[in-house]
Amino acid sequence: MYCYTVLTSCMLSLPAIDYDDTLCQGLNVERAKEILARDGLNQLTPPKTTSEWIKFCKQMFGGFAILLWIGAILCFIAYSILASISEDPPGDNASLIIAYT
Repeated sequence: MYCYTVLTSCMLSLPAIDYDDTLCQGLNVERAKEILARDGLNQLTPPKTTSEWIKFCKQMFGGFAILLWIGAILCFIAYSILASISEDPPGDNASLIIAYT
């Protein structure tokens, strides 16, 4: 009875619930099993996760990293041109290619 008197003294109105229960005693076992079968477990669905390959590609080709890749490609092109022209090309561009990648 204490539960009933506390709720009736409250000024808030409770929404209509279609369950056959009392607020003090709760659902009976049969009704609880029926609701569980109908609605499933009361738990949150896990959020969608991003694939590890997508995360890796975002890190490798996004932001400042893309500038480093462009620099490495330009150094490779410059080194290839110098290597085709002279027999002993300077190693500056080759070391920059290694540093950029």
